[in-house]
Amino acid sequence: MEDVLDRWRSEKTAAYLSGAVAANEPDPRRAKLFRKMAEAAETQAAILAKDLKQVPAFTPSMRSRIMVFLLGILPPRAMRNVLSAHKVRGISVYRGRAEEPKGEKTDGSGHPWPTSVDDIGRSTRTTRAAHCARACSV
Repeated sequence: MEDVLDRWRSEKTAAYLSGAVAANEPDPRRAKLFRKMAEAAETQAAILAKDLKQVPAFTPSMRSRIMVFLLGILPPRAMRNVLSAHKVRGISVYRGRAEEPKGEKTDGSGHPWPTSVDDIGRSTRTTRAAHCARACSV
C-alpha cells in the first residue's frame, strides 16, 4: 500500500501540474476544468495531510518543473503526450480536432469531451467494464 506521504506528494504534484496547464490553456472552458482539477487535488492533499505527523513543504520534482517550463513555451495541446506520460488527469480533452464544432463539445470523434472533474476517467471506466464483460462471457 502506498505511503500517506507519497500519496500527499502525488496529489500536490497533480495540483501543481493541473494549475500550470490551466494557466497556459487558451480555451477558458478547458482552463476552468484544469483549475477545478487542481483545486480537487489540493483538497485531497489537505485531507491526506491530516494523517501526517509533520507536513513538509512541497517542492515539485525537477521533472515537474521542466514540464511547467515547457508549458510556458508550448501550449498544453502540443504537450498532451508528455502530460499524459506524467499521468496528468484530464488530457483526454485534447483528443481529436483543435476546434470543436459550433455548439458541440466533442473530442472530434463524436464523443463528448469532459466538462467537469467527475467526467475525467468516466470513458476509461466504461471501456474497462465493457472489456471485462466481454472477456468474462467468452
